[in-house]
Amino acid sequence: MLILACNVGAVTVAMAKWLPIPFLAAPFIATLRVLWPIKSSVGLHAINLGAFGDSHVRFILATFSALGSAVFAASAISGLLFLLGILVANWRHAVIASVGALVAALLAAHVGAACDMINSGFIGFNAVLAAVATYELVAADLRLVLLAAMTSTWIFSFINRTWPSPALASGFVLTVWGIMLLGWLNSRFRPDPAPSEPQAPVPVPAAGDAPS
Repeated sequence: MLILACNVGAVTVAMAKWLPIPFLAAPFIATLRVLWPIKSSVGLHAINLGAFGDSHVRFILATFSALGSAVFAASAISGLLFLLGILVANWRHAVIASVGALVAALLAAHVGAACDMINSGFIGFNAVLAAVATYELVAADLRLVLLAAMTSTWIFSFINRTWPSPALASGFVLTVWGIMLLGWLNSRFRPDPAPSEPQAPVPVPAAGDAPS
């Protein structure tokens, strides 16, 4: 753990110095990506958490659990405490975090994800982080908040299904970077304003002339 912490710290310093955009959670994700294929050779092994059960979705529970999972404490009580802490700091962030968690639960339920995967907050914590980060780092725009919540949920699900290592907060990081890229591209897709017709110059009366 100490070695990994030192590695993540070094990657954080490097990204802060050389990356022109916010690095967010990229240092610890990148460190795990490098470590995962060689985990056995360094004496580590993956823990099999088992499959998620499929009872029925509880959206309130899923919302609070996703908030708790954003700080690696997957429970409704932790999520409630986390929400209260955000509420004290900034009520807008508290609303946006809750919206992100709920949007992820609704989207996951619509596509038929395992209900306990939703209720545990596993599927929603990326949306919480992406919604708040987009609101704070990109623009205070609720439309971008909803886009971030939906996109991060999809990216997390895609990586979790197709990548051999855990998705972690990849959905959140890639979504914020993607929205920043879209903002940069958007400035180049705006049509140039139509040139206005030149106006005739207003004559300036010479010195000593009386105004008419």
